[in-house]
Amino acid sequence: MKWLPSRPSKRPVCGKAKKKPFGYFTYLKMFDNGQRVPCCVQVHLLNVEEVSDVFHEKGQRISEWVSCIEAARRVREPELKGLFLSMQRTLSS
Repeated sequence: MKWLPSRPSKRPVCGKAKKKPFGYFTYLKMFDNGQRVPCCVQVHLLNVEEVSDVFHEKGQRISEWVSCIEAARRVREPELKGLFLSMQRTLSS
């Protein structure tokens, strides 16, 4: 399955995603008005074939590829941190 956004997004990539979810994580999404909404994110592994240098928040965010261990170190959400560490173990085996 290939995916390419029809409009610029945060991280436009093209590749093949695994059908089976790798895992899930939850977080509280904060809106401009201060309202917080719980969100559950389903995570799929993606074999990236192409990366675009055009994305919606270019100039506001830095796009950077890092190791799973470095990604786990950088995130605050404990469940997401666990997914990155689990991904490292999966890739190492």
